[in-house]
Amino acid sequence: MTTANKEILKQYLADIPQVADKINQIGQLLNFLLTENQNLNLISRKLVFADIVKDHVYDCLSAVSYFTSYSAITDLGSGGGFPALLLAIVFPDKKVNLVEKSVKKSQFLNKAIQHLELRNAQVYEKTLMQTSEDLDIPCDVITCRAFKSIVEILNFTRKFFHHNVSYLLYKARMETIESELILAAKKFSIQYEIHRVAALLEKERHMVILRKSSDKI
Repeated sequence: MTTANKEILKQYLADIPQVADKINQIGQLLNFLLTENQNLNLISRKLVFADIVKDHVYDCLSAVSYFTSYSAITDLGSGGGFPALLLAIVFPDKKVNLVEKSVKKSQFLNKAIQHLELRNAQVYEKTLMQTSEDLDIPCDVITCRAFKSIVEILNFTRKFFHHNVSYLLYKARMETIESELILAAKKFSIQYEIHRVAALLEKERHMVILRKSSDKI
């Protein structure tokens, strides 16, 4: 990682104490991602390093404090590794499960885990269109970013509801979140909190913390 790129990472992550000693490893991840992205469509090839840090790394890690009380994280639709690989770096003592249906992206994620020597991360090459019984991955929190609507996520992961799992969902505009929650509340009894994150970004970014007590008949 160049000195200039390292300074960009420090600039955006300066106010996130959990990552203070992880800058070099995060930079190592980004270098590997950029190399692999020449042949894979993981992120837009038009983005310069500063944009990748701002739109992906900072966007994910601005909400990292919400994960501190959990021991096992499952990320749905892990794709290019955001936020799962970042969480595995920041929390080496937590188990991080990466669920990704694309063979090519799963291969990338496995290569990244080996490259970064992340002993706490494991990739599951699965599709959420399978029955919920096929997605039996022990965890106490589920997360995802730029993924499905809230009601779809709850539908796809019904089996986890029997294990008192929580959801930390990366979401964008408040208007969309409120609409998704209205639909979810028609099918499930839910409790939720909404927190604004990523204050340095011009676009809206929120963390939706959600728990479910039961299905509605």
